Amino acid sequence: MKLPDFMVPSQVMRLQELPRTSSGKIDRSALPIPQREAIHSEELPYNQVEAAIAEIWKEALSMERIGRGENFFELGGNSLKVITMLGKINQTFGVEMAIRQFFGSPTIQETAAAVQAAGGGSGDYEEIPLSEPRETYPLTSSQQR
Repeated sequence: MKLPDFMVPSQVMRLQELPRTSSGKIDRSALPIPQREAIHSEELPYNQVEAAIAEIWKEALSMERIGRGENFFELGGNSLKVITMLGKINQTFGVEMAIRQFFGSPTIQETAAAVQAAGGGSGDYEEIPLSEPRETYPLTSSQQR
């Protein structure tokens, strides 16, 4: 029997003993946080675009060092982190990088190339203006049903 890839742990940590609560249950809050080591950590970002993307990745993955050739998903990234990270990339570089496009280029090097190919780097991000405060707001068509 073979487990699907998403069920196989990306990292295993050996402990002498599991921490327990006073009632004998496993104390999950006392478990150590696994430290993920970068595989290509010696590969530093090549240019400013890669450096900016690396900073966004570090924040999203809570890591200190990330190499430019490392796979986002192998480092613990998931689809929710991708959405958050792409929002920051789109805002920083003024591009519209789709989730599907990121899944096809999940390294800093490939993401930077995709951003540059899309004409990114200008940083022209248009913020959506806030609506003025009111007591009530008009309903959308789907809310009116």
